[in-house]
Amino acid sequence: RAAPAASTVRTAYETARIVAAAAKETPPLAILLPATVYGRAAAPQVAALLGAGLTADCTGLAMEGDLLVQTRPAFGGNILAEIVGTGSLPQMATVRPKAMPAPVLDYSRTGSVKPLAVPKLDLPLRLLRRVCEAPAQTLTGAQLIVAGGLGAGGREGFAKLSELAGRLGCPLGASRAAVNAGLAPYAAQVGQTGVTVRPKLYLAFGISGAVQHLAGMGASDYIIAVNTDRRAPIFDHADYGVVADSIEVMDLLLKQLES
Repeated sequence: RAAPAASTVRTAYETARIVAAAAKETPPLAILLPATVYGRAAAPQVAALLGAGLTADCTGLAMEGDLLVQTRPAFGGNILAEIVGTGSLPQMATVRPKAMPAPVLDYSRTGSVKPLAVPKLDLPLRLLRRVCEAPAQTLTGAQLIVAGGLGAGGREGFAKLSELAGRLGCPLGASRAAVNAGLAPYAAQVGQTGVTVRPKLYLAFGISGAVQHLAGMGASDYIIAVNTDRRAPIFDHADYGVVADSIEVMDLLLKQLES
Protein backbone atom coordinates (compact mmCIF):
# COMPACT_ATOMS: atom_id res chain seq x y z
CA ARG A 1 0.00 0.00 0.00
CA ALA A 2 1.49 3.33 -1.05
CA ALA A 3 1.06 6.44 1.07
CA PRO A 4 -1.67 8.68 -0.39
CA ALA A 5 -0.56 11.62 -2.47
CA ALA A 6 -1.84 15.15 -2.09
CA SER A 7 -4.11 14.43 -5.06
CA THR A 8 -6.34 11.36 -5.05
CA VAL A 9 -5.72 10.92 -8.78
CA ARG A 10 -2.33 9.60 -9.82
CA THR A 11 -0.93 9.78 -13.33
CA ALA A 12 -0.03 6.57 -15.16
CA TYR A 13 3.61 7.67 -14.83
CA GLU A 14 3.34 7.78 -11.03
CA THR A 15 1.40 4.53 -10.79
CA ALA A 16 3.92 2.69 -12.96
CA ARG A 17 6.84 3.70 -10.76
CA ILE A 18 4.99 2.86 -7.55
CA VAL A 19 4.00 -0.60 -8.84
CA ALA A 20 7.56 -1.22 -10.07
CA ALA A 21 8.99 -0.19 -6.69
CA ALA A 22 6.62 -2.57 -4.89
CA ALA A 23 7.53 -5.41 -7.27
CA LYS A 24 11.24 -4.88 -6.68
CA GLU A 25 10.76 -4.91 -2.92
CA THR A 26 8.53 -8.02 -2.91
CA PRO A 27 8.86 -9.83 -6.27
CA PRO A 28 5.46 -11.20 -7.37
CA LEU A 29 4.71 -14.11 -9.68
CA ALA A 30 2.45 -11.97 -11.85
CA ILE A 31 1.21 -8.40 -12.19
CA LEU A 32 -2.22 -7.71 -13.69
CA LEU A 33 -3.53 -4.30 -14.74
CA PRO A 34 -6.86 -3.41 -16.36
CA ALA A 35 -7.00 -3.01 -20.13
CA THR A 36 -8.39 0.50 -19.78
CA VAL A 37 -6.96 3.78 -21.05
CA TYR A 38 -5.21 4.23 -17.69
CA GLY A 39 -3.99 0.64 -17.42
CA ARG A 40 -2.73 0.57 -21.00
CA ALA A 41 -0.67 3.66 -20.28
CA ALA A 42 0.82 2.36 -17.02
CA ALA A 43 1.45 -1.32 -17.86
CA PRO A 44 4.14 -0.85 -20.56
CA GLN A 45 6.04 1.49 -18.24
CA VAL A 46 5.95 -1.08 -15.42
CA ALA A 47 7.16 -3.80 -17.81
CA ALA A 48 10.02 -1.61 -19.04
CA LEU A 49 11.10 -0.71 -15.51
CA LEU A 50 11.13 -4.38 -14.48
CA GLY A 51 12.46 -5.81 -17.74
CA ALA A 52 9.39 -8.03 -17.97
CA GLY A 53 7.23 -9.18 -20.85
CA LEU A 54 3.66 -7.94 -21.26
CA THR A 55 0.60 -9.45 -22.91
CA ALA A 56 -2.05 -6.82 -23.68
CA ASP A 57 -5.86 -6.99 -23.81
CA CYS A 58 -6.29 -10.49 -22.39
CA THR A 59 -9.76 -12.02 -22.44
CA GLY A 60 -8.81 -15.07 -20.39
CA LEU A 61 -6.25 -16.17 -17.79
CA ALA A 62 -5.33 -19.56 -16.34
CA MET A 63 -2.57 -20.89 -14.12
CA GLU A 64 -0.61 -24.01 -15.04
CA GLY A 65 1.65 -24.46 -12.06
CA ASP A 66 3.56 -21.20 -11.78
CA LEU A 67 2.97 -20.41 -15.46
CA LEU A 68 0.36 -17.78 -16.37
CA VAL A 69 -1.47 -18.75 -19.58
CA GLN A 70 -2.83 -15.59 -21.19
CA THR A 71 -5.55 -15.69 -23.86
CA ARG A 72 -6.03 -12.77 -26.23
CA PRO A 73 -7.42 -12.12 -29.73
CA ALA A 74 -4.83 -12.20 -32.53
CA PHE A 75 -4.63 -11.73 -36.30
CA GLY A 76 -7.31 -9.07 -36.36
CA GLY A 77 -9.44 -10.91 -33.83
CA ASN A 78 -9.92 -13.94 -36.08
CA ILE A 79 -8.24 -16.35 -33.64
CA LEU A 80 -7.63 -16.57 -29.91
CA ALA A 81 -3.98 -17.09 -29.00
CA GLU A 82 -2.66 -18.59 -25.76
CA ILE A 83 0.54 -16.84 -24.70
CA VAL A 84 2.98 -17.81 -21.98
CA GLY A 85 6.01 -15.88 -20.79
CA THR A 86 9.05 -17.99 -20.03
CA GLY A 87 12.37 -16.93 -18.62
CA SER A 88 11.33 -13.67 -16.99
CA LEU A 89 9.38 -12.70 -13.89
CA PRO A 90 7.03 -11.18 -13.10
CA GLN A 91 4.58 -12.30 -15.77
CA MET A 92 2.50 -9.29 -16.81
CA ALA A 93 -0.82 -8.80 -18.55
CA THR A 94 -3.54 -6.22 -19.03
CA VAL A 95 -6.99 -7.78 -18.72
CA ARG A 96 -10.22 -6.57 -20.28
CA PRO A 97 -12.82 -5.58 -17.69
CA LYS A 98 -15.83 -7.95 -17.63
CA ALA A 99 -13.94 -10.47 -19.79
CA MET A 100 -14.27 -13.14 -17.07
CA PRO A 101 -16.78 -13.78 -14.28
CA ALA A 102 -15.78 -12.30 -10.94
CA PRO A 103 -14.76 -14.95 -8.38
CA VAL A 104 -16.74 -15.33 -5.17
CA LEU A 105 -15.11 -13.39 -2.34
CA ASP A 106 -13.47 -15.76 0.14
CA TYR A 107 -13.44 -14.07 3.56
CA SER A 108 -11.31 -16.86 5.02
CA ARG A 109 -8.29 -15.68 3.05
CA THR A 110 -6.32 -12.91 4.72
CA GLY A 111 -3.09 -11.07 4.11
CA SER A 112 -0.95 -8.42 5.66
CA VAL A 113 -0.82 -4.82 4.47
CA LYS A 114 2.71 -3.59 4.01
CA PRO A 115 3.23 0.19 3.75
CA LEU A 116 5.33 1.29 0.79
CA ALA A 117 7.35 4.47 0.69
CA VAL A 118 6.52 6.24 -2.56
CA PRO A 119 9.71 6.85 -4.55
CA LYS A 120 10.65 10.44 -5.33
CA LEU A 121 9.24 11.23 -8.74
CA ASP A 122 10.42 13.80 -11.24
CA LEU A 123 7.33 14.10 -13.38
CA PRO A 124 8.01 14.71 -17.08
CA LEU A 125 4.69 16.50 -17.38
CA ARG A 126 2.69 19.09 -15.50
CA LEU A 127 -1.05 18.82 -14.97
CA LEU A 128 -2.60 22.15 -15.93
CA ARG A 129 -6.27 21.39 -15.37
CA ARG A 130 -8.88 18.65 -15.37
CA VAL A 131 -12.00 18.87 -17.50
CA CYS A 132 -14.85 16.68 -16.25
CA GLU A 133 -17.61 15.86 -18.71
CA ALA A 134 -21.16 15.31 -17.57
CA PRO A 135 -21.62 11.66 -16.60
CA ALA A 136 -23.35 9.53 -19.22
CA GLN A 137 -24.67 6.01 -19.18
CA THR A 138 -21.72 3.71 -19.66
CA LEU A 139 -21.63 0.26 -21.20
CA THR A 140 -19.34 -1.15 -18.52
CA GLY A 141 -21.45 -2.79 -15.84
CA ALA A 142 -24.76 -2.36 -17.70
CA GLN A 143 -27.23 -5.23 -17.22
CA LEU A 144 -29.13 -4.46 -20.43
CA ILE A 145 -27.61 -3.16 -23.67
CA VAL A 146 -29.23 -2.25 -26.99
CA ALA A 147 -26.68 -2.35 -29.81
CA GLY A 148 -26.69 -1.72 -33.54
CA GLY A 149 -24.56 -2.48 -36.57
CA LEU A 150 -24.46 -1.46 -40.22
CA GLY A 151 -27.61 -3.48 -40.82
CA ALA A 152 -29.64 -1.55 -38.24
CA GLY A 153 -31.01 0.90 -40.79
CA GLY A 154 -28.50 3.74 -40.97
CA ARG A 155 -29.16 7.03 -39.20
CA GLU A 156 -32.90 6.40 -39.03
CA GLY A 157 -32.28 3.05 -37.40
CA PHE A 158 -29.82 4.44 -34.87
CA ALA A 159 -32.23 7.24 -33.99
CA LYS A 160 -34.82 4.58 -33.19
CA LEU A 161 -32.21 2.52 -31.32
CA SER A 162 -31.37 5.55 -29.21
CA GLU A 163 -35.07 6.06 -28.46
CA LEU A 164 -35.46 2.37 -27.60
CA ALA A 165 -32.45 2.47 -25.28
CA GLY A 166 -33.89 5.56 -23.60
CA ARG A 167 -37.25 3.86 -23.07
CA LEU A 168 -35.54 0.81 -21.59
CA GLY A 169 -33.18 2.92 -19.47
CA CYS A 170 -30.04 1.32 -20.84
CA PRO A 171 -26.96 2.44 -22.81
CA LEU A 172 -26.57 2.18 -26.57
CA GLY A 173 -23.81 0.02 -28.02
CA ALA A 174 -22.50 -0.32 -31.56
CA SER A 175 -20.29 -2.45 -33.76
CA ARG A 176 -16.96 -1.13 -35.04
CA ALA A 177 -18.38 -0.88 -38.56
CA ALA A 178 -21.23 1.31 -37.32
CA VAL A 179 -18.82 3.55 -35.41
CA ASN A 180 -16.53 3.85 -38.45
CA ALA A 181 -19.57 4.86 -40.51
CA GLY A 182 -20.27 7.71 -38.08
CA LEU A 183 -23.52 6.22 -36.79
CA ALA A 184 -22.36 6.09 -33.16
CA PRO A 185 -19.51 7.54 -31.07
CA TYR A 186 -16.42 5.50 -30.25
CA ALA A 187 -17.52 5.32 -26.60
CA ALA A 188 -20.37 3.07 -27.77
CA GLN A 189 -18.11 0.59 -29.58
CA VAL A 190 -18.33 -2.98 -28.29
CA GLY A 191 -15.68 -5.49 -29.26
CA GLN A 192 -11.99 -6.21 -29.45
CA THR A 193 -11.07 -2.57 -30.11
CA GLY A 194 -13.84 -1.17 -27.94
CA VAL A 195 -15.53 -2.05 -24.65
CA THR A 196 -15.96 -5.57 -23.27
CA VAL A 197 -19.40 -6.04 -21.72
CA ARG A 198 -21.18 -8.80 -19.80
CA PRO A 199 -24.86 -7.81 -19.49
CA LYS A 200 -27.73 -10.06 -18.55
CA LEU A 201 -29.36 -9.23 -21.91
CA TYR A 202 -27.75 -8.00 -25.14
CA LEU A 203 -30.10 -6.88 -27.93
CA ALA A 204 -28.22 -6.86 -31.26
CA PHE A 205 -29.85 -5.15 -34.24
CA GLY A 206 -28.24 -5.49 -37.66
CA ILE A 207 -24.96 -6.84 -36.28
CA SER A 208 -23.43 -9.60 -38.38
CA GLY A 209 -21.38 -11.10 -35.55
CA ALA A 210 -17.75 -10.65 -36.55
CA VAL A 211 -15.22 -12.30 -34.25
CA GLN A 212 -13.98 -8.85 -33.19
CA HIS A 213 -17.47 -7.93 -31.94
CA LEU A 214 -18.14 -11.29 -30.31
CA ALA A 215 -14.92 -10.90 -28.31
CA GLY A 216 -16.54 -7.97 -26.54
CA MET A 217 -20.04 -9.31 -25.83
CA GLY A 218 -20.01 -13.09 -26.27
CA ALA A 219 -20.12 -13.69 -22.51
CA SER A 220 -23.54 -11.99 -22.16
CA ASP A 221 -26.07 -14.10 -20.22
CA TYR A 222 -28.63 -13.84 -23.04
CA ILE A 223 -28.28 -12.56 -26.60
CA ILE A 224 -31.21 -11.66 -28.85
CA ALA A 225 -30.21 -10.95 -32.45
CA VAL A 226 -32.22 -9.30 -35.22
CA ASN A 227 -30.85 -9.52 -38.76
CA THR A 228 -32.20 -9.91 -42.29
CA ASP A 229 -29.43 -12.40 -43.13
CA ARG A 230 -30.38 -15.79 -41.67
CA ARG A 231 -26.76 -16.94 -42.21
CA ALA A 232 -25.26 -14.13 -40.11
CA PRO A 233 -22.70 -15.53 -37.61
CA ILE A 234 -24.42 -13.71 -34.74
CA PHE A 235 -27.21 -16.31 -34.87
CA ASP A 236 -24.72 -19.06 -33.95
CA HIS A 237 -24.19 -17.30 -30.61
CA ALA A 238 -27.68 -15.90 -29.97
CA ASP A 239 -30.15 -17.46 -27.55
CA TYR A 240 -32.99 -16.07 -29.67
CA GLY A 241 -32.80 -14.96 -33.29
CA VAL A 242 -35.24 -12.91 -35.36
CA VAL A 243 -34.82 -12.89 -39.15
CA ALA A 244 -36.46 -9.57 -39.95
CA ASP A 245 -35.83 -5.92 -40.76
CA SER A 246 -34.31 -4.18 -37.73
CA ILE A 247 -36.38 -0.99 -38.07
CA GLU A 248 -39.63 -2.98 -38.26
CA VAL A 249 -38.74 -4.83 -35.06
CA MET A 250 -37.73 -1.57 -33.34
CA ASP A 251 -41.08 -0.02 -34.28
CA LEU A 252 -42.93 -3.01 -32.83
CA LEU A 253 -40.95 -2.81 -29.58
CA LEU A 254 -41.46 0.95 -29.27
CA LYS A 255 -45.19 0.52 -29.88
CA GLN A 256 -45.34 -2.22 -27.26
CA LEU A 257 -43.49 -0.04 -24.74
CA GLU A 258 -45.91 2.83 -25.39
CA SER A 259 -48.85 0.59 -24.53
